[in-house]
Amino acid sequence: MWTVVILSWCFLQLAQSLNLAKVPCGQVPISKNAFKIVGGTNTVRGQVPYIASLRYTRAGNSFHICGGTVINEKYILTAAHCVAGKLGNGLEVAIQEYNIREDEKDPVEEIIEIDQIFAHPDFRAFGRRIENDIALLKLKTDINFNDYVQPACLPDNNDNQFEGQTVTVSGWGATKEGGKSSNILQTLDLRAISKAACAFTLGIVLNIRESHMCASGSFWGGEDPCQGDSGGPLVLSNPDITVVGVVSAGVGCARPFFPGLYSRVSFFVPWIRQTLVENGDLA
Repeated sequence: MWTVVILSWCFLQLAQSLNLAKVPCGQVPISKNAFKIVGGTNTVRGQVPYIASLRYTRAGNSFHICGGTVINEKYILTAAHCVAGKLGNGLEVAIQEYNIREDEKDPVEEIIEIDQIFAHPDFRAFGRRIENDIALLKLKTDINFNDYVQPACLPDNNDNQFEGQTVTVSGWGATKEGGKSSNILQTLDLRAISKAACAFTLGIVLNIRESHMCASGSFWGGEDPCQGDSGGPLVLSNPDITVVGVVSAGVGCARPFFPGLYSRVSFFVPWIRQTLVENGDLA
């Protein structure tokens, strides 16, 4: 089994990018330095311009709960388990975000209200099943793109699992299992692994579907998204920055042998396009 996994890394597929924005997507290069989300190091402001912070605001207090990806001036891509049934309950989106501490107002941060939530109609999360964990947030105000906020591209190849390629995950999640969220945005380089390797390890705990993909750092653990990173982007830079996965689930955080589970964006591109078309936001 492990021999098959290693050999599969030799066959790399190139990402074909799909742009849903009115400006070029995926144009800002990612730093080649690999920073950890678990046990992490800070990023540089503007290094991840396609990321969004999903927040609850209650009685003037704002709390980060999940990540998201800017895909055009109107829409944020995220995980369904972050937002299903939560419209009107104080949920907002922060863009151009870097430091999420409430008492340190970011000079370029912008908070935008959500107009509509479109969770995938077949989203399920119970027992061993975490399926179709993807959602779109339509914003009330269009995003004005600049150096600190840019859209990511979408993949334009439904069969692409990106096996063996270096992918990058970012977020403000906990820096250790059961720990506190990071104030400063973190990012980490991982490797997309084959479906067979994913099923061999993570399949012990979760049902692995065609709509999933997995990514891992060291098989010995220590590198992984954690609580608070859900919904955030897993991207490939080849050459455009393309969001290939949405952080969905895992077994704890950075435990040995267990990769992270992501919703595979290429599988959901038809649903994403259909949703935008039905709402008059894509011709």
